[in-house]
Amino acid sequence: MSAYQIQVHLNKLTCRDTESLHSSDKFALAGAITTGTDTAGFVLPTFRINDSHPDNVRQFENLLVFDGGSETPDVGIVFQAWDMDENDGWVENRDEIVAVSLAIAAGVKLVPGGVEAGAGMELAVAAIVPVIDQFVQWDKDDELLRYGKWWSATAAGPFQRSARDVSIQFGGDDGVGYSTWDYTLDLTIVCTATPTFKATPLPHDLAPRQLFQYAAADANNRRFEGGYPVFHSVSVGLTNYSTQVFLRAFEDMEGRVKSRRGAATERVSQKSVVLHSDLGGPPLDDFRATLRATSQYCQNHGGVGGFPTFENADIMFRTICGVMTLYPAGADWRAVRLTDLGNPAPDDIPGRFVAVHNYAIRNGYLGGFPDYNDTEWGNGVVQCGVVLIHDRAGKVYNPLYG
Repeated sequence: MSAYQIQVHLNKLTCRDTESLHSSDKFALAGAITTGTDTAGFVLPTFRINDSHPDNVRQFENLLVFDGGSETPDVGIVFQAWDMDENDGWVENRDEIVAVSLAIAAGVKLVPGGVEAGAGMELAVAAIVPVIDQFVQWDKDDELLRYGKWWSATAAGPFQRSARDVSIQFGGDDGVGYSTWDYTLDLTIVCTATPTFKATPLPHDLAPRQLFQYAAADANNRRFEGGYPVFHSVSVGLTNYSTQVFLRAFEDMEGRVKSRRGAATERVSQKSVVLHSDLGGPPLDDFRATLRATSQYCQNHGGVGGFPTFENADIMFRTICGVMTLYPAGADWRAVRLTDLGNPAPDDIPGRFVAVHNYAIRNGYLGGFPDYNDTEWGNGVVQCGVVLIHDRAGKVYNPLYG
């Protein structure tokens, strides 16, 4: 897994002067985004744009054109744009768009010396036109934009997300005074620091259920609804600092998720107690069976999944169990192939938790945990149930990071 996850979103294109003298421009845009680790090409269908309000702004609605990993918080952005003649062909249907996008990415990857080299960005720009030539018949004379530049978008800290707005202003003339053009392309670079966790062997005297009990108590002390361990720790000297995921309870109107107090709208998680018999009576000393039964109980009662807190008590000859339920506003359930998790061994509980957590981060979530509802499909294919937590529904906490 990479140290950073980077996304690039197109926001809008603003026209102040069209290249065409007596009509709107038929705007075509293609490009590539690269981090050195990952590269993606893209091409957009043509659209009309004018220099008079309200037809002078094209909203892209936060269009995602890149989502990839990087070892540094840097991203290379390559754009080319044209005003298409009426008789020119272009890439318009979905299949062609996918094919051209993949071909552009492949062309950029083949830049001699890589795009990190001094002339690399210019060569990356030059790789776009030959790709499009393979798909359409067109006149390339009316080029409006030729752009290649590296940008940095440093995240604030581990698991912290930062957004950098970039405005690319471009314009020019045809060299003979016949036509001019003036545009601005607005985009956003989103960077999230995603350090990779490695499973930490558990001390012989500390069972997984004890880590869950500790996480539940720590979450309560920090005024969260609940929490669970990632089974990862950082050692400094003789001290181990354990990483946990804390869960909030509610989401407010502004999109910020609150803990127990504040103006609540949708609930994202809830702590409760249930009878052991209502969970199906799993052996409480069987960690995986208890987790599997608890998550199934939560799904049967309106949640997407959940986990036990292992805070159990015997009352009036009956055992009650602490349960944390995750609701659709705060999490998703997904069936994932065991191979996509790196094939952790069935009895490797820390390995499974860390693998699911890293999988969740790679897919844009705050974190995740297994519910051990596994299904064997034959031929060695195993699908694993995982609960993936939305990034606004909680917080990854380690005392070293805060």
